[in-house]
Amino acid sequence: MERVLKESHGVGLAAPQLGISLRVVIIEDLTVTPGDPAQVARELQTVPLTVLINPEVRAQSVEQTLFYEGCLSIPGYQAAVKRPFSVDITHDDMHGNQQVSHFAGWPARIVQHEIDHLNGHLYIDKSNTRSISHDEEYSARWAHPTPAQAQSALGF
Repeated sequence: MERVLKESHGVGLAAPQLGISLRVVIIEDLTVTPGDPAQVARELQTVPLTVLINPEVRAQSVEQTLFYEGCLSIPGYQAAVKRPFSVDITHDDMHGNQQVSHFAGWPARIVQHEIDHLNGHLYIDKSNTRSISHDEEYSARWAHPTPAQAQSALGF
C-alpha cells in the first residue's frame, strides 16, 4: 500500500482501493510548504506515514469545513465536500494495540475520506454535485485557498 501511495502521489489509501478486503488505511502528507495561502486556509500539517487498522470515527467536532477533494479511485475530478473539522479515530496499530488518534484540519479530512472507502462510500457520494469539476477546470477556475468563489459562482 505504501508503494502505491507514493507512486500515485496521493495522501491516503484504503486497502479496498487495491482489492484488499481489510479495514486498513494509510495516510501520509509530506508536501506542506510554510506560508502557502491554500495550505494555511486548509490547515495543512505534515502527516508522517500513519497506518490505521480497523479505524472507527469515535468523536467529531461540531464545526464543519468545506473544501475540494479528489480521489485515486476517480482520477481527473474534484468536488467540494463538507466534513467535520476534527475527529478522534479509534484504531489498532501495527502491533495490534488499540489507539485513539486525534486529527484536525486537513489531516482530519484525509482520514475521513479514507475511512469512507472502508464503509463503501466515495467522496463523490458526499459532495455537492454542482461543484464537480474536471482537474483542468478546477485548476483554471476553482483552485483557490477556499471554495468560496466556486460556491458563489456555482450556487452551492
